[in-house]
Amino acid sequence: MDEDYRHAVRKAILDYVLIDEAEQERLGLAMPEKPSNSAGRLSFPWHDSVLAAREFMKTELYITHPVLNKILYNFEFKYGKLRLIDIPGLKQIMPVTMETFLKHVQESSRAGARVLAKEWIQECCDIVDSRREEIESFTPRRQPGFQDERIEKMDRFFGSIASLMSNLLRRCVRASIKDLVHLVEEYYQGNAYEGQYNIMAGMGLPNVQHLVHFFLQEDVENSTLGFRPSFPDVFDFFCLIIDTMVISVRKLNRLEDLLFETVEDMETQYLSSVSVGEELVEWSKERIHIIITGNSHGPLRYRSVYEPYRYLFTKDTAQVVQKFVSKDRSLRQYTVQIEKLKTMVSEIGSLPVFIPMHLFLLDCSHLNQWLVDKARELINVMVKKIMETSDKFNRGICKQYDTIVKKSSYQAENTKELVDLIEYVETVKVEELYELKNKLEIAAGNLLFLMDYSYLPKDNIIINNNTFTWPDRIIPIVRNAYVPFAVKDYSIFIEMLQILCKDMHVNGVQ
Repeated sequence: MDEDYRHAVRKAILDYVLIDEAEQERLGLAMPEKPSNSAGRLSFPWHDSVLAAREFMKTELYITHPVLNKILYNFEFKYGKLRLIDIPGLKQIMPVTMETFLKHVQESSRAGARVLAKEWIQECCDIVDSRREEIESFTPRRQPGFQDERIEKMDRFFGSIASLMSNLLRRCVRASIKDLVHLVEEYYQGNAYEGQYNIMAGMGLPNVQHLVHFFLQEDVENSTLGFRPSFPDVFDFFCLIIDTMVISVRKLNRLEDLLFETVEDMETQYLSSVSVGEELVEWSKERIHIIITGNSHGPLRYRSVYEPYRYLFTKDTAQVVQKFVSKDRSLRQYTVQIEKLKTMVSEIGSLPVFIPMHLFLLDCSHLNQWLVDKARELINVMVKKIMETSDKFNRGICKQYDTIVKKSSYQAENTKELVDLIEYVETVKVEELYELKNKLEIAAGNLLFLMDYSYLPKDNIIINNNTFTWPDRIIPIVRNAYVPFAVKDYSIFIEMLQILCKDMHVNGVQ
């Protein structure tokens, strides 16, 4: 505190001495005199050049002319915030596909260009027209060669207006491009992540709304997953968006083309604006490319979530399944393959549909549905194979039963035929019906399999009904097959008895 006090005292004494001239004289202090600058300007070497420059700006560039000031003020007041891209409107519909994004910018650019052409240019024409007398006052009249000099001065005057309007137009375009770049730069942090993707961490709860809505989709030809649009295509879209804004205002007429009659064979002159190859445009595209690259790591890494299901989107999947069903396989083998596919369907169905990735909102809805449909398609191929095999097998059983019924229901013409019929029926009871019983067990297994994995069509239900009701219908037919009264003529039965009796006598039976 003492040090601060002493410093303040010394400073107060010094200020007192410097301010009070009487105190300076009392103390005998001679203060240096302040140099005096002349009020005139003739002594400065740059005086003439300043005057010449001022005159040149006034008479050649016309930067101080009221018309140019009015045009500048009018633009600042009415169109200073005009943009060729509607950022607020875009934010209301984000995230958007790149096609929608481009269409939105095309519409806003056309609307902005229309405002500039119909309103701003016309207002500038009105300003010039209202100051016609002032413009005419500085052009020479009724002097030798005055017409040529007049035209030259008017050309320079309107050239100055065109330069001002071009600068204002360029500023509008540059501001629009910068607004787009600033919008994209909000996502500069990128979306790279480590380990398993956690939708509730970081990117799952974004601070800013996602800009681009794009899709993860299958690429069966290359047995991989791709993006629609791809990252290079996203960048191309942004380049096209920037070029759209630049090109949209490229053909705004200069004022002299609107104020004066058109001269034959003279090309229409347009206001100069930003060109596609300018440094700002190239810088903006490069900056956006960096942001897109920084936001590509997350989606590329997220593809690994679908690695367990690669079997579904490889180009050889259909051939593998066809090869599987082309060989004789047990129902157990079919069940194992189908259950694997059903597990995939269940797991894929539980995967999230929309994946937040900062700049991008990754839409997996199409891919998830495609994978589910593909798995079900493969299941249907295997089920169809079993159904066709089951139908063929059941028809064979029914045909075998039909044969038994026809033969068992045959009316013998003679004793030999009757004996053959009896022998056939006994064979059926001992062998064929037992064989059919085993076949019915196989058919039952097929039916249970189909009931687990498919909806049976009406024809298949009818075939299965016929197949499994045959045992109840066939037994009475076989049991009554050789009743004597089934013989067409009773004499055949008597003949058969006589033959039996003769055989008994031969064998010594009394």
